[in-house]
Amino acid sequence: MELRVIGISEGRRIPDKFTCSGKNHSPKIEIHDRNEEGYYFIVMNDPDAPSGLFTHWILYNVPAGIITLEENMGNKEITDEGYYQGINDFGELGYGGPCPPRGDGDHRYFIKVYRTKGAVSRKKIDAENSYAILDKMTPEAEFYAIYSRE
Repeated sequence: MELRVIGISEGRRIPDKFTCSGKNHSPKIEIHDRNEEGYYFIVMNDPDAPSGLFTHWILYNVPAGIITLEENMGNKEITDEGYYQGINDFGELGYGGPCPPRGDGDHRYFIKVYRTKGAVSRKKIDAENSYAILDKMTPEAEFYAIYSRE
């Protein structure tokens, strides 16, 4: 499986348009996968948050295969493509861009792609529920970049 995040370079600074300092758009993501079995469960989180692991985005029931998630997917529970978005740790549906405390230094942001055998039947998944589902699973692809606010 190959994971690409368009407009963000691996290990580099996240452009403001994807953060609370900019437009807060979710990034465009491309997944190239020959295995079309199951569904993707995608999570974006910040392990460096002062409160511990902070979840910025939960996207699930994405059919496996070669897919593109367009930039700025919005904050609806079910996207126009039929994918489900969970409740992030800001308490909102969909994507919540990086927004670390000012002066807290660089935070790492990971996007991880997991595979589930079937569609997840639970609606309105939050971070706690998502990690209960993914607890014993290993991500099949992951990407990280950094961000800080002065």
